[in-house]
This record gives sequence, structure tokens and C-alpha cells, in this order.
Amino acid sequence: MVWIKGGWVRGAYDEFQSRDEPRDTQGVSLENRGPCHAGRHDCCDGLCDFDCAARRATAFERHLTTLPNAGSFYACNAGTPNTQVNITANEVVMRAANGVSSLSALNVSVTVDLTLGTVTSAINGMDGEVRGTSNWLYFFLISDGLNTAGLCSVSSGGGLTPTLPTGYFYSLYVGAMRVDGAGNLLRTLQVGDTTQYTVIGGTNTANYPIPFAAGVGAPGTPTFVSVASSSIAPPTAIAIDLHGVMTAAGGAFIFSPNNATGSDVSITNPSFGVGLSGTAGVGSADGGMMNLESANVFGATNAAAVIVIRRWRDGNINA
Repeated sequence: MVWIKGGWVRGAYDEFQSRDEPRDTQGVSLENRGPCHAGRHDCCDGLCDFDCAARRATAFERHLTTLPNAGSFYACNAGTPNTQVNITANEVVMRAANGVSSLSALNVSVTVDLTLGTVTSAINGMDGEVRGTSNWLYFFLISDGLNTAGLCSVSSGGGLTPTLPTGYFYSLYVGAMRVDGAGNLLRTLQVGDTTQYTVIGGTNTANYPIPFAAGVGAPGTPTFVSVASSSIAPPTAIAIDLHGVMTAAGGAFIFSPNNATGSDVSITNPSFGVGLSGTAGVGSADGGMMNLESANVFGATNAAAVIVIRRWRDGNINA
């Protein structure tokens, strides 16, 4: 089990069992288990309740390898996509506010409704805030020790430390989504730590978002234009995937995590992503997943090119 910013991810055994020391089904030494084992926990050192789970997790950390987010994903609810989000996971491990205790949950499936919990924090709703408009929202799995639910906070409000509903002590950040100017969720699909915009006709994501429209800056000079990364990816993003498209002969674009790279024809200092079409006139180019170096990304296009964002990678995800 490996700790990654907010929770544990359980993996497969990696030489956990010792041949010369008797152990229980959790791999804990039979010789070291304390009295709390009797009828309750498979832990050690005689600690009870929440602390023994944390001790057991620490033991697993040394001997288990990571699985990719234990099969979790989330997306807009098919029936109510503007205000509801489905979150599922094979297994998650949530952390208590004391920073020590942890709790595992299997086969998780919850739906978070953004219209609930707008005054007082509510399970499967908001954490006492209103979602607002043009905001990034953070989503969590939470538990009271027996039941697992979802929760949402506004990035500029509760942020990564939401107000949990009464009786709930464990939480795990699982991702971010954005609402538009009308308070409706943009369509996205997250698998593991990567979220992709989902293009659906007639919705607020009828096309991939375009941070750099045609004719901004000058790719041949170069003259870069900066765009705040938080306008296209959440504050928790550490990398984004930009894609350039040229629609006519002579189309050109460049993009980069900084403004120190070269023009669209530079061979000594090329930009992270470069596109320059010939007489055929139509083409595209990928830079791949680009690590963010600041709060901005930089790009330039001529009149026959645009740059879109397709995906981002979240640095706070358990993956």
C-alpha cells in the first residue's frame, strides 16, 4: 500500500510473507499482535479502533506495490448531467482528519448531487456551499466508518479541506470538475489521475475547449500569448494535453509551458508543440501531456490554426 497525497492505494503482495515467522491473513506477525486482535482487528502493538488500521496500513506500505487508482473513475450522471456526478472505485483508502487513521472501502459507487447540502454539509451533496458559476469543484469520498458517500466543495471555498457532514471523519480527494457560467457541469470523464473533456453535441462541451483561438500571438516571431491554466484545468492539475489543428494552407501554431521557446521553424529551440502545414493545408500535431511550470500556459496561432485542450493530469489523485 502506497501513500499518495490524501490516501492509501492497495496493491498486490510483494514478498510480504516471511517463511520463518508465523503470520495471519493480513501478513501481521502472530507474535506481535496485541490484545485488540481478539475478535476485532488484525493489528499490532495492542492499539485499538482507528489507530490499529493506520499501523496495519504502515506495514502494508513497505511490502505492497501500487495499482492504478484501484479502478476508480467518475463522470457526469447520464440522467442529470448538469448537477450530478457518478463516482465508482474498486477500492479506496480514506484518511481521517488526525492524519494518522485510515479506512478502506471496497466496490464504491456513489452519486453526488450539487443541489444538496448548500447550507449544511450533506452526504452525497455539497459541503455547505453553493457551487456557484464558472468554478472548479473538488470531489471527495467520505466515510463514517461504516458507510461510504460522496461530497463536493468549491475550490475557492472549502477547497481540499471540506466541511464533512456530521458523523463523518474519513475523506479522500478523488478529482475536480468545472461548472460553466450557468452553474452546469462541463462534461468530463476521469480514469485514474487523468480527466478528459467529453465532446457531446448540444451540451456545454459540444467541442473541446479552445484556449488559443485562431490568430492570437505570432508563431513565426515568436510572440506568445499567455492563458491561465486554471481556466482550462483545475488548480490541482500538474500537466495538460494540448492539441493543435491547422485548417488551411500555411496554418501554424506553437505552444509551450513557458515563453522561452522558439518559433514554428526553430530547430535549435523548438516549442513543446509545433504545427506548420504545407500546401495541402490541413494537419494537426500533439505535444503530448505537458507538465505545467507556472500558473500559465503559452501559445500562438495564425489565422489558419487553433489549439484545444483535451485532458489534464491531477497531482492530488490516488494513482
